[in-house]
This record gives sequence, structure tokens and C-alpha cells, in this order.
Amino acid sequence: MGMIWRFFNSEIEHFEKNLLRRCEYALKTVVKDVTKEIRDEIVREWFGDCNSSSTESATHYDVEVHGARLEGSKSVTAICHHKVVPGEFAPSSSTVAAWEGRNGHPSLGGDLWILDLLMNKGIIGLPAYFSWVQRPNPNFIQRGQTLENATLTGAQWSRWAGEVASRLGL
Repeated sequence: MGMIWRFFNSEIEHFEKNLLRRCEYALKTVVKDVTKEIRDEIVREWFGDCNSSSTESATHYDVEVHGARLEGSKSVTAICHHKVVPGEFAPSSSTVAAWEGRNGHPSLGGDLWILDLLMNKGIIGLPAYFSWVQRPNPNFIQRGQTLENATLTGAQWSRWAGEVASRLGL
């Protein structure tokens, strides 16, 4: 009887490992998808009528799953990190270089400067005032909060856990 039990025991362990691997993959996929959908919704709302596509397309998501494969574990934790990758941020409608070329102004700092305006200062458009031509910028928009803060604290995140559970069939 011991030989048969060892055979079935190893088959059961193999089945459990494969099942957990598939569950982890499903969890990672759903967590990433839901996080991206909610974050993109927040970004589009923050941008309003302005184009948010460069920020959305430069955002990357990394999901970590902990606990599922540990023997005796009764819980699984999924953590999704999302960040805008500066090297991939390129505003399609008006990169800084194109704007600088049209307006004959020396370099202001490129796309990283625009990303800083959005994420850290809550500004859409270039600065409020063009000091070199002594006039206000008609495309300047100052939001009440930074884009980084909006994406971290948006009320839409309250739907996250329910949406993940729903898509996993829980």
C-alpha cells in the first residue's frame, strides 16, 4: 500500500503545483488588467479634454504574488506597482522639442520636463507665463492636485477589490 500511496501523493503534489501556478497567473493577469483600467480612467478624468494617451501608454504594471506556493499558506497577496516610464513618455500632440522649434526658444528640458509638470506640479500645458515673450500661455491648465496624487488616491480604487474578485469568479 505504501508504494501506491507514494505514487498518488506525488501526483497530487504535481497537480496542486500546476493548479497554484495557473491560479497565480490568472490572479496576476486580472490584477494587472483591473489596475490598468482604473488607473487609465483616473488619468483620463484628470486630463479632462486634453490628450492623456502618452501618459497611459508610458505606464507599466508589475504584479507580485506572495503566499500561494508556501506550504500551509491560506492566503495569497497580490501587489501591483504602476509607474510612468520616462523614456517611453512622449506626448504625441506637442513634444517639447517640437514646441521649442515652433517658438524658437532654447531647450526647456524635453519630455521629462513635461512629465514633471504633470506628475509633480499638476500642470497640463507649458508654464502659465512665457517670460521670454512677456505673455500668458493660453494652453496652461493647473489642476488642484498632481497627476501622481490623483492616480494614487482616486475614488475609483474603491471598486478594485470587487472587480478583481468578480473577474476571478469569487
